[in-house]
Amino acid sequence: MVKVIEVVLCGRSIGTKASPELYGTCDKEPGHPSSRGGHHGCSSKLFRESMRNAAAKSRAKAKKLKETPELVDEPEEKQPQTQEEWWASNIRKLQRTNPELLAQHRAQEQLVLDEIHWMKTGHLWHLAPDVPPDVEAPSLEEGYDDLQEFVHSHGLIHNGITVGTEGPVEQCLVGKEIWAADYWKYPKAMRFLATQSPATALYTRTGLLTAIPSWAYKAWLNRVNKYGVVGGNYSKFDLDREKWLNGL
Repeated sequence: MVKVIEVVLCGRSIGTKASPELYGTCDKEPGHPSSRGGHHGCSSKLFRESMRNAAAKSRAKAKKLKETPELVDEPEEKQPQTQEEWWASNIRKLQRTNPELLAQHRAQEQLVLDEIHWMKTGHLWHLAPDVPPDVEAPSLEEGYDDLQEFVHSHGLIHNGITVGTEGPVEQCLVGKEIWAADYWKYPKAMRFLATQSPATALYTRTGLLTAIPSWAYKAWLNRVNKYGVVGGNYSKFDLDREKWLNGL
């Protein structure tokens, strides 16, 4: 006998006052906590996608993007002395060997920068003068849901690592913040960083942000957590809209 599992969703229409069903219907469970603004806490894939598009447009207005300089193949590579030289060297190699993959990484980096831009400025979007009167600014709850979905899909770049006395790295790096050292010169440190996440491994070689840095992610959670930092694992977590709107 086939067992049928019935999934019940909230199903509330999401949209503007002029078009209540613009973003489809809510895909959360019935009775989910109401937010203090923005579609009453309802969410859908269409609405989360619209948030990401809005973030891209907002960031483009906030900062004029510089053109990527043309990469020139060098017949001989000098030994990198700085992190920037190390990254540039590997970018040039990737451009020569797999330009399509490099383009994919750079496209993903734009999505990451969009998320970071919302984390920094999302609480001010409702004050923008060009927002139509019938369009509600994305709520804290919607942004939080979208951010969690993004992190679940792409992981984090672990950029705040200090190795203890038993760390699997060269002895001269033990007890130090790895990113502040010339980590690319140490094979064990490179292997250790590569095990943290795929995005971290790529960042160590190229400096490309294909996931949100863990430090920025945790700092944002601390900023909007009603209880502040509790035990470091957010065992007590509740979004505080007032703190968010005040930029605290």
